[in-house]
Amino acid sequence: SVVQVLPEHTAPAAFLKARDQYFSFYPMFAGASKFVIKNAKGAPSEAYWLGMMRDWLMSVQKETDVAIANGQIDVATATIDTSNMTKISDAALTGYKLLCSHGTKFECLG
Repeated sequence: SVVQVLPEHTAPAAFLKARDQYFSFYPMFAGASKFVIKNAKGAPSEAYWLGMMRDWLMSVQKETDVAIANGQIDVATATIDTSNMTKISDAALTGYKLLCSHGTKFECLG
């Protein structure tokens, strides 16, 4: 593995360590292929994964809406009420980060 030969306290080593810490549990890649894995009914399996992604995004939206309604996220200033940080859910924080992310930028301007 590349991790074993990289010098320890370098940027590439830190990147690989963070990647392993946060994303090693379920590697996922998106790409195009002329071969499609089909389910038992002969249909493409993408509907299964897309359904799971839709359900997750809907749950994130619901939690974010609750946080906005409770005043934990201020949409006018695009800020999080830090006095309520212990009460805001991880899903709401994820929703906030998704709302502030566009392209390769992360900025919440309100």
